[in-house]
Amino acid sequence: EPVWVVRADPPSSPAALIAVLWAEHAAWATSLATAPDPATALARFDAVRLLSTLRQGEWGSERLNPLWEATLLRESNIIADESGHYHGRPLLVQRNRPDLGLDNGSIGVVWREDGRLVGRFPGVGGTLSVPLHRLDAWTPAWILTVHKAQGSQGGTVEVIGPGPHASGPQRRLATRELVYTGITRT
Repeated sequence: EPVWVVRADPPSSPAALIAVLWAEHAAWATSLATAPDPATALARFDAVRLLSTLRQGEWGSERLNPLWEATLLRESNIIADESGHYHGRPLLVQRNRPDLGLDNGSIGVVWREDGRLVGRFPGVGGTLSVPLHRLDAWTPAWILTVHKAQGSQGGTVEVIGPGPHASGPQRRLATRELVYTGITRT
């Protein structure tokens, strides 16, 4: 059964928002890296969905994901490699890759295998291993837009609105229909 959280005093900045989200979801985020296998990590990832109504701008997923990852790396024992990847990092594929067996919207996890990092994605009979250098269009999947999250659910869903200083066009994006779609991700 979903639990609804309405913040009476929403955070005033993206950094403050990430601090609040981290305080509530740090155990979930770090559990991906401590999972015994990629399938378990992907199942753990499905427990929470952090969704933004915006992709760009101060409160958009493109800004919030780097803030989240900086907090994760600072607060945990997880270390990124020279390309920024780390064990347990969730990825969202952003274009169809039939040659790799991946569709736009596929979610996988970065996994250390034989001393190197690869992408592991749900596949028939387990998970599919994909070399990270073959993924040419992807984004971290910690904070997704409501649009990109369609077709996926989470046990707990947090929908992040456009923020207190959003422009008129940004505020108009946060329609009743978009919020409804975000809510139905549970």
